[in-house]
Amino acid sequence: MGKPLIYWTLTCAIDAGIFAEIAVTTDDEIVKDISTSLGVTVIDRPNFLAKDSSLASEYLSYHQDVLLKYRSVMLLQPTSPLRNIFDIQECYRILESRGNGDYTVVSVVRSLSTPRNLLVINKEGFAQPIFKLPELNRQEQDTLYLANGAFFASRTKLLKELNFDFFGGFIVPYIMPLERSVDIDTLEDFKSAEEIFERRPTQ
Repeated sequence: MGKPLIYWTLTCAIDAGIFAEIAVTTDDEIVKDISTSLGVTVIDRPNFLAKDSSLASEYLSYHQDVLLKYRSVMLLQPTSPLRNIFDIQECYRILESRGNGDYTVVSVVRSLSTPRNLLVINKEGFAQPIFKLPELNRQEQDTLYLANGAFFASRTKLLKELNFDFFGGFIVPYIMPLERSVDIDTLEDFKSAEEIFERRPTQ
């Protein structure tokens, strides 16, 4: 829609009105300029943590001195531009709804696959089921949910105990509809996101 991906995440976070601080961690000068123009804090990320293979837990751990200034943290990835203000606010409400904060909140979407149909291909080239389950009609199989990448939230103290892995402990799911759950990893994902944006009544 003619704007950088990160624009949609930052403006959504700003408009949600719940954050004490919004920060972008990056080594990219263009991203820094966009973030600064929107009044967002920029935290320099070293090159070795800004690779395609870099893990969220690695750069969150690296920036823990900044994160631990706050009671809670929410990770919003720019590759999920279709989340809306309500999603962010509802995630925060869920996180705040239990005082002990012994869980993370992760956005998920219902999977079109069923557990028995999930296969991996082994070194010999054969496909084999991940789960050894009896044959059942689709309606009788458990529903699968996928983390859609829209957000991950936790108390910072807990997140440090989990080695900055949002999947390390108890997870409370926030279920999102398919049309807001595009996580852009491929050109096809990008095109799908654009098509959904174009169908929205307002941008």
